[in-house]
Amino acid sequence: MHDALMMPCGWKGCVTALFMALLTGSCQAQAQEAGWDGRRDEDLSHTEFVLSPFTYHFSGREGHTNVFLVGASRVDSEGWLAGGSLFRNSFGQPSAYAFVGHEYAEPWGVRSFYYAWTAGLIYGYKGEHKDEIKPNLAGFAPGLIPRVGYQMNPDVSFEVATLGFAALMFNLNFKVK
Repeated sequence: MHDALMMPCGWKGCVTALFMALLTGSCQAQAQEAGWDGRRDEDLSHTEFVLSPFTYHFSGREGHTNVFLVGASRVDSEGWLAGGSLFRNSFGQPSAYAFVGHEYAEPWGVRSFYYAWTAGLIYGYKGEHKDEIKPNLAGFAPGLIPRVGYQMNPDVSFEVATLGFAALMFNLNFKVK
């Protein structure tokens, strides 16, 4: 979760932002063709368990380790969510993230896709790595993490989360109704 709130726009970060913008435009065009009115009438409540086996760091800095994450959240009927995760940060330090957020199912009418955002408190960037995420007070820092997902079946999804302009985290998400 290194540099989760810092937004320097290096070339890789700009390419990621451009890709997300193009994806959004494509989804909007498909929704307009489908005549979707933007409303969801189904109950979205479920519990999610997430496993992240791989994170791609844009900088490739020496000292980065792979971030392995496990987490859980509860999503209510309207898509609001709360949860937490445990992970080893980019420098191998035990870390945690407690969050709230919102999940949007089938945005713009595009079947099987969803996006979500979470905002919360990250703990774990301490010692020599305390300045890797700012602001940081005694290992605690704010976090804001958007993610997009593709639902492969009703119970399993694949997600990509952006960690500022520092990294992309690849997740498997398991739903329990």
